[in-house]
Amino acid sequence: MKILLAEEDRKLGKTIQEMLRRQDIETDWVLTGDEAWEFSHTQSYAVIMLEWLLPGRSSLQVCRSLREEGYGGGIRIIQLTSREFQLLDLLVQNYGRILPKDLIMDRMWGLGSDVSPNNLEAWIRLLQKKVEYPDETKLIHNVRGIGYKLEVLHGTRNCSNS
Repeated sequence: MKILLAEEDRKLGKTIQEMLRRQDIETDWVLTGDEAWEFSHTQSYAVIMLEWLLPGRSSLQVCRSLREEGYGGGIRIIQLTSREFQLLDLLVQNYGRILPKDLIMDRMWGLGSDVSPNNLEAWIRLLQKKVEYPDETKLIHNVRGIGYKLEVLHGTRNCSNS
């Protein structure tokens, strides 16, 4: 499988590319919508992942144009709030490691905040709905009683979008 990743944040793009490489997924990573457009016309991709706010040609323009041209691969545009992005970035930076709930809450809301574990669970569910799709491999895993981890575990599928 080959993926095109369009992500302008160099740190996040490099981390996502490395995470996918560990799963034997070949990934071309570009920084702008214009580069995504060019690469999509010179290579064949199973999936194109586009950051919402790309410099140059917008992700929406890239997506619309490809669909109008009959592009047969999968295209995803994921729009995240700053809090969702912060949570995803924390999980990506710790790919494959279990992050205790307390640590996540401290990093997200600061030490000693009065945020409850229920708030964290709600944010995790919102993030899962945006980055995971029904009948696809699950990415964000709840480690019961401990915390969460981001990992592609082959054979784990989502049964619903809830």
